Amino acid sequence: KEYYGLTFLVDFNQINDDSCNCLNAFKEPVIFRCIREQQNFILGLNPSVTTCAGKLKIKVGLLAHADIYASGKFYFFPDIDLSYSLFNDIFVPYAGTNRNIIRNSLYTLSKQNPFIVTNDEYINTNQKLNVYGGILGTWSANLSFNSRVSFSQNENVALFIEDTVFSVQNRFLVTYDKIDIIKADA
Repeated sequence: KEYYGLTFLVDFNQINDDSCNCLNAFKEPVIFRCIREQQNFILGLNPSVTTCAGKLKIKVGLLAHADIYASGKFYFFPDIDLSYSLFNDIFVPYAGTNRNIIRNSLYTLSKQNPFIVTNDEYINTNQKLNVYGGILGTWSANLSFNSRVSFSQNENVALFIEDTVFSVQNRFLVTYDKIDIIKADA
C-alpha cells in the first residue's frame, strides 16, 4: 500500500514595540525610544509518500522551508522514516532523519527564560541535521513505551548571557551559536 501526504506550514509572528524598558545602575526604570518592528515568517511544504510492505513501513518526503525574515533563504530537507513491526506491534524499531526551521520569538524564548531583555532581535534556529532511532511498542492495552536517541546539528540556537550593561545583573541577553545536541528520551 502507498499513502500520499502533504503538509503546509504558515508561521507568522510580528512584534511592534515603540519603547524599550530597562533598569539603570540605581534600579530605576529607564525608558528609551527604540521603535522596533520585527516580522518573522516561515513558510513550509512537506510532500511525502509512505509505503507499507508487510511489516516494513517507509516514509520518504521533502521538507521545503522558506525563512523569509532572517535570511530570505529557501531550504530543502529530507524527511525519511523507517519502521519495522515485530510481534504484532509489541516492538517497533524505527529510525529516520529530518531537518527543520524552529521559530524563536519573544514568547518562545521567555518561556525558556522569563528574565530576558526584550529588545533583542530574534533569529530562527536552523536544525541542519536530525538523525534519530529508537523502539516503541505496547505491553498491554493500557501501557506503551517509546525509547529514542537522537543527534542534531543546530545553527542559531538561542543562548542566554548575563546583561551587565543595562540591568543590575538580573536580566539576560540573547546570543546565538552553533550547537550539536545528543538527546535520549524514554
